[in-house]
Amino acid sequence: MGRAAEEEGDVEFADYDLDDEDAMEEDGRAAPIEGWAILVSGVKDDAEEDDLYNAFSDFGHVKDLHLNLERRTGYAKGYALIEYENFEEAQAAIRAMNGSQLFTKTINVDWAFSRGPIQNFKSARCMQFQYGDMFT
Repeated sequence: MGRAAEEEGDVEFADYDLDDEDAMEEDGRAAPIEGWAILVSGVKDDAEEDDLYNAFSDFGHVKDLHLNLERRTGYAKGYALIEYENFEEAQAAIRAMNGSQLFTKTINVDWAFSRGPIQNFKSARCMQFQYGDMFT
């Protein structure tokens, strides 16, 4: 235990009633805080934010775009997060761009911050229970 945990002080704890189910949509998407985020994977390593912005702004106003870069090389790590203002724009981008070619490479586009199918989560937990941490 750390030293700070042993000291007494005037600490106030808030009582939050947080239910994970409240933060999720019916189909497993995470409920948005400000906008609707999608994950683009399979991005070519020499892609730039402007390239992605031009490709994905056809579906609506791109509120935010983050292309993660490798520190040593400066090249893209292969994925990007794109945020749209509303659900319809994000869903249109997913439907149109998932499995399409972007700069001679096939990209995958889906909701960011989703849990995925619940049945897969349960089966993964069962496998972990049966076989230990081998699958985590």
